[in-house]
Amino acid sequence: MIPEIVAELDRQLSEQRASAESLATRSGLLIAASAAILGFAAAGNASLSPVGYWILGIGMVLGVMVFWMARVGWGPNLSVAVSKNDAKSLARSKLILVEANKNVLTRAQVIFTLQVLLTILGIAVLALVLWRLP
Repeated sequence: MIPEIVAELDRQLSEQRASAESLATRSGLLIAASAAILGFAAAGNASLSPVGYWILGIGMVLGVMVFWMARVGWGPNLSVAVSKNDAKSLARSKLILVEANKNVLTRAQVIFTLQVLLTILGIAVLALVLWRLP
């Protein structure tokens, strides 16, 4: 029974790593899109209200926070695995890591959601200012 549990914990750790990497990638794409939009808006009209710039800037800072926060544990380090030849101890340490990673990913997803909302709001504000209807 213990080998099946360890295999399932390894699967969950792999899934969490993939989730953290995809979250960081999506956040990076939003940062790049925000930078492109800021450059386009600044080149288009230098006398814009700074509200849209501030909103997009805060969104970009939140994106950097997602990069920092989306770091998950890879598993017990080698010294722990070698010193504990017991499969139960290894399974317990992996279980603790899975739970800790779950909390890290939840926080990173909340910050990413805020980044998305601020990016959309900033784009909307800049679009309304740049392309006013007559």
